Amino acid sequence: MKSVLCSALLGCAALAFLPSAKAGPIFNVTYTLAVENDTHFTSIKSAVDYVSNEFATTYSDNVTLNFTVDEGAVGLGQSLFSNAYWRGSYTSLRTALVNDAKSADDATATATANLPTTDPYSAGATGWFATSAEAKALGLLSATGAASDGTYTFDNSVTYTYDPNNRGTGGYDFIGITEHEFSELMGRTNQLRVTGFFGYDIFDTMRFTGLGVRSTTVPTSGVYFSFDNGVTNLKTYNFGPPGDSQDWASGVATDPYNASTGSNQAHALNALDTRTLDVIGWDLAAPEPATFIPAAVALGLMGFLRRRRRAL
Repeated sequence: MKSVLCSALLGCAALAFLPSAKAGPIFNVTYTLAVENDTHFTSIKSAVDYVSNEFATTYSDNVTLNFTVDEGAVGLGQSLFSNAYWRGSYTSLRTALVNDAKSADDATATATANLPTTDPYSAGATGWFATSAEAKALGLLSATGAASDGTYTFDNSVTYTYDPNNRGTGGYDFIGITEHEFSELMGRTNQLRVTGFFGYDIFDTMRFTGLGVRSTTVPTSGVYFSFDNGVTNLKTYNFGPPGDSQDWASGVATDPYNASTGSNQAHALNALDTRTLDVIGWDLAAPEPATFIPAAVALGLMGFLRRRRRAL
């Protein structure tokens, strides 16, 4: 089965990875008995700790995330938040995001300034949702709630490489897969291709086919990620299946948020990946650049590298 995913260039965006003086998210990770009995458990835990620390130093939200790590036949990686979500109105979700912007030039401020003031999809009072992890970051749920915030399951039938310094040889990049799935539990997801669709999330408002033209239909080709009302095409979404509709279409092979990947392929989070969680409610630990949209245009020339990827 094709590996589906459900960088490393250095530029000015490197600031996004500077440690924050403020406490970042705490990852309270538990492992199922199957994982604890896995012969690679020590390496698995070390890789998960690496990703947890990576996100904890990239974002400054003082919240506790309760993730479970499991293994099984899932086609590389799978994220399930089950009942771990907030449900409510578009107005409530948008207001929380507006309040989350830390300054006038925050990318979140740009995103919310370009969101409609009224429900764009007429989903109703309970037609919008956020994963519980994202809802914690937005202040919609208790920051230290003890309930599960979701489960990340990796496929135990394939060979992985776990070393953060050697992610491109020896198997699938376990760290990249973990980055991919953790980011989905943190809110980089939607329900457009899920059986029993139960609502929209804020990421669904950032799918465009043209200036001011949002798309909520999948599969649809030519849909791109934008948080300035479609003015800037930041990245094309996956057109599948296979793969999730919120994942990137494969382009930069090192991007862990791509819809698919392969063995012996290293990955690295880049500036756009980092900003993606920022505009849906996670606060960057480093100071915001003066503007982001111009910088986003420069991403093609000055990518920000880090390694990641996953397979579904």
